[in-house]
Amino acid sequence: MKDLACLKYKNYDHSIVNLMSSIQKHYHLVTNHSTLQNVDEILAKKDYKNVIVMVCDGMGKSILDQHLSQVSFLQKNTIDVISSVIPSTTAAATTSYLTGLTPIETGWLGWSLYLKDIDRIVDIFTSKDSYSAEYVGVDCGQEYLPYTCIGKQIMEANETVHYYELWPSFKPNGCKNFKQMYHRLIKLCKQKDKKFIYVYYDLPDHDIHNYGTMDKVVHKDLLTINKFVEKLAKKTKDTVAFISADHGLIDVVPILLYTYYELLNCLTRMPYQDGRCTSFSIKKGMEKTFVNLFQRYFEGKFVLFSKKEAIKREIFGKNGIHPLAESILGDYIAIAIDKYYFAFNPKKPLFKGHHAGLTKDEMLIPLISFNN
Repeated sequence: MKDLACLKYKNYDHSIVNLMSSIQKHYHLVTNHSTLQNVDEILAKKDYKNVIVMVCDGMGKSILDQHLSQVSFLQKNTIDVISSVIPSTTAAATTSYLTGLTPIETGWLGWSLYLKDIDRIVDIFTSKDSYSAEYVGVDCGQEYLPYTCIGKQIMEANETVHYYELWPSFKPNGCKNFKQMYHRLIKLCKQKDKKFIYVYYDLPDHDIHNYGTMDKVVHKDLLTINKFVEKLAKKTKDTVAFISADHGLIDVVPILLYTYYELLNCLTRMPYQDGRCTSFSIKKGMEKTFVNLFQRYFEGKFVLFSKKEAIKREIFGKNGIHPLAESILGDYIAIAIDKYYFAFNPKKPLFKGHHAGLTKDEMLIPLISFNN
């Protein structure tokens, strides 16, 4: 019998999607999921000119606790601890922020996805082949997994409300650092129009991948974020902000999956999705062999679900299934419950910190708020 205690932090009634459902409700939109009562109450206090949702990539509750004292601005203004989605990874979770939907509903089920229409495994953000790094010739997110973001929904339903996004430099006209992002955000908030603003920044995640959770570089990131939000609260008026993360991270040890030749021989294609939440597509007649090998090698490190069981248990979400979700998920999905992650590709660098697993430190994220 499979021990399902590993799913204790899965909570699609108290998560990212529920935060965004509260935003949708505030702007008179139909929601697919329940709202967060404490967020509803804050939004009901007044008709704020500026409503901000800010996502700091990787700033899980444990990361916050490791690097900031309880008297820091972010800690003092933490109003709740909510769950990420599964997989607790950027592609899935930020799409949930932008849509108010779970990964099973959007089809954004990980960093690297199998797309049956082109029969390729693709890094969905970059539309590059996950193994060769070759651009596949089309924006795969837009072509195969399109969605209408909450900001556009808000503008369609509210003639007087505008929508703005702020991103780091990987996006066109993105901000090159926190300082530039702060100044752009302050300038936006001073404009007279009513607005919803979505803010995303790729720290501390980027540095934790490279240096681990406790490095001094990561500590500096958290101090910078704390200063950013505290200054924002002091310099704005008629503004409510909700600051959180897409997931947390833990320090990890790689498993070089590409060296497990007997197990790979059971597959119709190379593994994909994320290093701590991995999809496997199995050759016909080799299912039992695959499961036996997997348990022999990785029992206690990963929990293995069949696609049918994962969908039945609503591991990746509820309230609808994207038409491509079942083909994306393959036949089996392994999710990390310990410190290990699968390295798929020998050409890619190894990580010191990672996410997408089921541990408390990956799944629980702070919900921070201020209003003025």
